[in-house]
Amino acid sequence: MRTSASCRRNSGERGFTLIEILVVLILVGLMMGVVVPNLEATLRSARFSSQRRTILSELDGLSYRAYITGRPIVLGSPTAGDATPPASPPRYRPPLPAGWRLDIPKPITFAFNGLCSGGRIALIQPDGARETLTLKPPRCGVAMDGR
Repeated sequence: MRTSASCRRNSGERGFTLIEILVVLILVGLMMGVVVPNLEATLRSARFSSQRRTILSELDGLSYRAYITGRPIVLGSPTAGDATPPASPPRYRPPLPAGWRLDIPKPITFAFNGLCSGGRIALIQPDGARETLTLKPPRCGVAMDGR
């Protein structure tokens, strides 16, 4: 039986059919649909973790900062009804990344020699997660109470 030359396939020709290419594109699209949302959450979690470490490092270094500068530091935020004497040191608020907050119910004083009064701080993430931190005297290293 004889076939025409236009129907024969040369053994040297290689390639993919349209169906094979479409199947691969559909599989890649499905995998991207699963991976991209997880990747975004992972990146956000890594960013929050890095920002949290920076904040904890800043808080942990306040005793040393008071010692090096030779001046007391009061960690807290001034409130409208706050009646601090004019001779008292100004309140210190650590720099926080966007969306982060510190809730300091009672001011924490770091003396010029690096010792502090101790206290509790609530660290609030941009997504609303709250973590209670304890600054334990006399050096006031940061300890986590829980999330």
